Amino acid sequence: MNGRKVTINKPRDAINLSIGLIPEGRKIRSLFLKMPVEDNMIIVYLKMLCYKTGIIKKKKSRKIVTDYIGKLSIKTPSSGQIISNLSGGNQQKTIIARWLMNNPKILLMDEPTHGIDVAAKSEIYRIISDLAQSGVSIILLSSEMIEVLSLCDRIMIMHHGELKGTLNHDGADQVKIMSYIPDKS
Repeated sequence: MNGRKVTINKPRDAINLSIGLIPEGRKIRSLFLKMPVEDNMIIVYLKMLCYKTGIIKKKKSRKIVTDYIGKLSIKTPSSGQIISNLSGGNQQKTIIARWLMNNPKILLMDEPTHGIDVAAKSEIYRIISDLAQSGVSIILLSSEMIEVLSLCDRIMIMHHGELKGTLNHDGADQVKIMSYIPDKS
């Protein structure tokens, strides 16, 4: 990272290096479904929101959560709303906010728009573009061709865990990408 080798043995190592992960399958791998939006959002940033005694600075926590609800247009009646009551798109934006609080340098996003409606997809595409323009390195794993072609500067085509080819955005189109995938027959 930045020209030097880093070792990541546990999630805290990645967090300390400002690396975030938005995994596929938010309900299984990312969310605490019975907890409120606020708790789901601050979980990575919790260390920065606590007094030395471990008690959460509630006023500071609510302020930052309210700011991110506004920045990412998360539709929720309050930060105390149970996360499972939100739409898939708003759940996903809550997870993105979680990592943005940590000022990521690298953000790995695995199928970030899977299972969300078209309007929420558009909002997440805007967030991804804004992050990339602000200097955050985005590693986007997606099976959706439109995401790959519209969001990626460089496209690496994988098939069965093996790198099959790399294309720059300017030279990429659906036909070229698919040409790297062996025919199933």
